[in-house]
Amino acid sequence: CVSGGASSMLCGWPRDEHAHNLAQIRALQRAGAPITVLNAARSALDPLKAGGVARRLHPARLLSLVLSDTPGAPLEVVGSGPTLATDAALAGDVTGPIDTPPPTTVEIAGNHDLVDGVLDALRGRQLPVFRATPFCGDAFEQGRALASILARREAPVIAVAGGECTTTRHGDGDGGRTMEMALGFADGCHGQPACAALFITSDGVDGTSNASGAIADGTSCARLESAGYAIPEVLARSASANALAAIDGLVRFGPTDTNVADLAVVWRSQ
Repeated sequence: CVSGGASSMLCGWPRDEHAHNLAQIRALQRAGAPITVLNAARSALDPLKAGGVARRLHPARLLSLVLSDTPGAPLEVVGSGPTLATDAALAGDVTGPIDTPPPTTVEIAGNHDLVDGVLDALRGRQLPVFRATPFCGDAFEQGRALASILARREAPVIAVAGGECTTTRHGDGDGGRTMEMALGFADGCHGQPACAALFITSDGVDGTSNASGAIADGTSCARLESAGYAIPEVLARSASANALAAIDGLVRFGPTDTNVADLAVVWRSQ
C-alpha cells in the first residue's frame, strides 16, 4: 500500500547519510522545486525509491494499492514510486533498470474522489454547482484565478475544484498553501461581499501552521487591513496563517490520517 507522504516515511539510505540527504531534499523544497524534481533527487539518493522495493522483492509478484495525493500525475510519483520505476530509473541513470515484471497497480482513491463526493453532497441544493479546472502552481495566484471564475458569472453559483498548489517560504511566519490561496481569493474578489471560499487540505495540517485550511470572502481584505495586515507584507513573511487568524479565517479539524491533496469550494450567493 502506497500513499501520499510515503516519500518521507519510507527511507532506505544508510543511517550515516541521513542528515546530509535530508538537508538536500529540504533545500530543494525551500527553493520551490516541483514534485518531479524532488522525486528525481529522492530516487538518486534512496535505493528504495523509483522501483527499489520491487527490485528487492524480485521475483515476487506485486499488487500495489495507491492512495494518490498528486492530482493528474502518474502513479509512480506517489511515494516516489517504491514499486514503480520512474523514467530516470528505467533509463538506468539513477538506480538501474528493473528486470522484474511491473506490479499490478490499483489507484484506490485520489483527489477526484474527494471532489466527486463534495459535488454529490452539494447537488440539489439552492445554488447550481459545477466542477472547476484542477488547480496547481503558485497558491496566491490560483486563489485569484478561482475568484475570477465568480467574477465572470452574474448568477449565484458554487464551483468545486481539487489539486495542490505550491508556496515558497520567504520569512519566519506561519502559513501554508491553502491560506495563501485564501489571500489570493480575497484579493481577487475584494469589495464583492457575495463571493466567498473555503480551502482545505485533506490531511488536516497545512504548512507551518496548525490549521487545516482557510476561508475568505469579499470583505477579508478590508478586515485584514483593519487588523494591521497588508497582503504583500504577509506574503513576504510567509505569515498567511497569522494574518487570517486575526480575522477568524482559519479552519481547524486536525489530522485525518489520509491524503488526497486539497479542495477548494468557491461560491457567489447573489
